[in-house]
Amino acid sequence: MAGWDRRHLRERRRDFTTRYGFAPEMVDAAKAAFILHDPGYAPDAMHAALFHKPHVTALRCPLAGTRIEAILDQMAVMPELVTLAMEGRLDRLSFARLWRARRTHPTYLRGLLKRLEAAGRKGLAIRVCRHGLTTRDRPLFERKLAELTGETSPARQTPTHAAE
Repeated sequence: MAGWDRRHLRERRRDFTTRYGFAPEMVDAAKAAFILHDPGYAPDAMHAALFHKPHVTALRCPLAGTRIEAILDQMAVMPELVTLAMEGRLDRLSFARLWRARRTHPTYLRGLLKRLEAAGRKGLAIRVCRHGLTTRDRPLFERKLAELTGETSPARQTPTHAAE
């Protein structure tokens, strides 16, 4: 049991003293194990650090927070991820290729923009907004881009009419 982890407090009533109670030992029988985690989310990072056996591969999912599974589902990469794992072909490179889908995932881009703004990284935030104009969250990124640069999106500009 991880005393520093405040999640799932009601579950602590269970018996965690057997070999089936400590997750890093529970994966001993597996040929390969994959730990997907957000390194920026402290509880995830601390739990992932407990898995250090040779057959365990840590796969980083930055900015996913507690929603890794939902994000993978929304990006429609979960079926391929499971297939790769079942066929023994999942590794860091194949996961990185799947995780690239985040570049067009609105939730990921919004989280990235929020983090960049909080860190005062205006130039990078502007780049994310310009990229976000190609997603279904275009209105949000147009508004944020205007806030950051004072620019108005060409799609939102009013046309000028020739003198009549």
